[in-house]
Formats: sequence, structure tokens, C-alpha cells
Amino acid sequence: QMLRAADKLRVDGSDGDATVLAGAAAADLDCAAFAALRCPVLILAHGADDGHPLSTARQLRAAIGETARLEEAADLDAAKEAWPAALAGFLRGLP
Repeated sequence: QMLRAADKLRVDGSDGDATVLAGAAAADLDCAAFAALRCPVLILAHGADDGHPLSTARQLRAAIGETARLEEAADLDAAKEAWPAALAGFLRGLP
């Protein structure tokens, strides 16, 4: 998905952004490296973000375990509506 998004950016004339996306696509996020986190973690992800796929957010949530909370939104508009309350709730729940 990210490579397709990078190609689209190149066609649209955003070469710098395309290079960043292509580099991110080539990198392999080692979700298991985050398993040692013991602090509360809020992961925000939406389905229309090619640079940060929901599948990666879900893998990250699973790797971190019970201290992680994943808030998913369908798209950016839904995220803008839902995430302020999600963040406020997360912060209220911190020790």
C-alpha cells in the first residue's frame, strides 16, 4: 500500500514525500521490540492512512499487550471526530 501511495505522490509531483513513504515501506517495523513497554500506550490509526496501515497498528497493539489501547477510525474525518475524546479518556485513566 505504501509503495502505491509513494508512486502516486511521484506522479503528483511530491517527490520528497514519495521518498519518505518508499523508505517507510522498505523498513520492517519490529513490533516485538515494543513488547517490553509496560507503560500505558495509546495507538491511533485510521483505515485511509496508507502510510500507517491498520494492520500494523493491530500488530503493534498485540505485541505491546494489555498496556496498549488501540483506537481505530474509518478515515481522517472520523478520526478527527473520535480521537479527542479517546485521548481525553486515555489521559484520565493514567495513574
